[in-house]
Amino acid sequence: MRSMRSTLLGKGAVAAIATACMLLPVAPAAASADRAPQRGPSADGRAAPRLDGTAARQAAVCKDARQIGSTGYIKRSGSTIGSVKLYHSKRCNLYYGYLWVWQSFRNQHPVYDTNVGVSVRGHLQGARTFHNTKAQEFWSDGVRASGCVSARGAIRAPKDTKWSYAYSGRAC
Repeated sequence: MRSMRSTLLGKGAVAAIATACMLLPVAPAAASADRAPQRGPSADGRAAPRLDGTAARQAAVCKDARQIGSTGYIKRSGSTIGSVKLYHSKRCNLYYGYLWVWQSFRNQHPVYDTNVGVSVRGHLQGARTFHNTKAQEFWSDGVRASGCVSARGAIRAPKDTKWSYAYSGRAC
């Protein structure tokens, strides 16, 4: 009889704990600048950039690069068309600009021009320009810099006379 009671009590306790767990709110994990980029959606509804992707390999981005500062949003005629982020590699001591062209813009423009670089004291360094491209993500070359820096990304649709651009948040 005693073993049956302890079994019932055990099952009741398990049920109570399971119910309590379902009612508790889940706290988001604390973000850390030293952790690997998350693969979940970002503010622009997409996964974090791949540091081992084709665009990153072409720009020779150091694999420990992490986003610093806030994301900048490129607007054209009131619509957001791209995101620009600043990345830093502690191991390589390099800054990189990163540009992501939003799918809604790409759906309207099969090809476009882009430019991405690192702004150091108001001068664009490590800039890379891509003409008549269909790609979605772009990296600048790595830049060694001291003081405050930010990334700058620009997009130009065919027939546009001016570039639409934005800066990421500054990192000092």
